[in-house]
Amino acid sequence: MWKVSEFAKLIGVSASTLRRWESERRLLAERTLGNQRIYTEKQLVQARNLKSGTVANKVLRLTHCTN
Repeated sequence: MWKVSEFAKLIGVSASTLRRWESERRLLAERTLGNQRIYTEKQLVQARNLKSGTVANKVLRLTHCTN
């Protein structure tokens, strides 16, 4: 498990980017009992996918078509 600053260095982004991704619900951190963010192997895979562009950055909105 990694704290925010450690995790940011590991994946090559800033801590503020991690916080923004969390506020955008793109990468959710685990929380300690003291409410500090911690990141696990699961988030490491997700973060690398986000950074590389493997994961879509936009939420697709589906609409109902009537014909």
